[in-house]
Amino acid sequence: MFDIPRNSIELEESEKLAELIGIILGDGQIPEDLYSIKITLDGKEQIEYIQYVKTLMENLLNKTPKIHPRKDSNATYLVVYGKDVVGGLVKKGLVPGNKVRNQVGTPLWIKKRKEYQIGILKGLVDTDGSIFVKKAQKSIRIGFQNHSQPLVKDFKEMCESLDIKTGEVTKYIRVDPKRKKNIKQYDVLIAGKSEVSKFIDLVKPEKWKDRADLLGLKLISLEDPQKRKEIEKELINIYPDGRSHYTDDYKSLCKNLCKKQGYDINNQSIIQAIEDSLTNKNEKQISIQGKKVIDELKQRWK
Repeated sequence: MFDIPRNSIELEESEKLAELIGIILGDGQIPEDLYSIKITLDGKEQIEYIQYVKTLMENLLNKTPKIHPRKDSNATYLVVYGKDVVGGLVKKGLVPGNKVRNQVGTPLWIKKRKEYQIGILKGLVDTDGSIFVKKAQKSIRIGFQNHSQPLVKDFKEMCESLDIKTGEVTKYIRVDPKRKKNIKQYDVLIAGKSEVSKFIDLVKPEKWKDRADLLGLKLISLEDPQKRKEIEKELINIYPDGRSHYTDDYKSLCKNLCKKQGYDINNQSIIQAIEDSLTNKNEKQISIQGKKVIDELKQRWK
């Protein structure tokens, strides 16, 4: 049991506080001495999100986080110091120390209200979640991965309480090359077209706002298998790790490679590719939530 400082601030329960707690559960760390709260993000691929989290912390905690880029990696730390602030977060259900060893879960107060669930789901998917294109099905999917089994189970339960169907929680072993050991990881997947649309429309992840255009480009590139091979070949020449990179340079390269293969690339064609991926092929129609997602993109990119 941890001794929470008597001068700990009182934080008002809200959707935004639930989102911050989700971010901390995903990419944050609270040491056992309660001296600070640190959130680790990618300083190269999450530039806008770093500013978003900074503003969120300022508004909720009334303190401006220190931003510390690491010289030996792309990691950037956002750090707030003060036992009064950290104690306030612990009072709201965060557990100090090693999150994996503690097998952390969702604070109970968040589970009691729909808007709080939406908030924490946003924080979780923006940190340890993924929004990606499944090549074989030419569809968009959403996944959540974490080393804490209770947290992944909570993610699934909260989605389903919001009428968003998910797959089962699965466990797999990931090899950590730095520590040269096997690590248990758990994940859950949202695969149905209407379910993906519902999640994006309801939760509104920052990750979707940042990556929708790149996802649309990937969908366009899948229209012709041979052209896709040529695009991937050139991508690997510049990005040999084979990963997608969420930077302006990577997006520009993808656009140029698609144009080189004869694809018509503009906001309208990208939106159309996303709309096609969210449309039920058997019923030949898009869900109400999917229509809202597409309308939001049209408004944002007009």
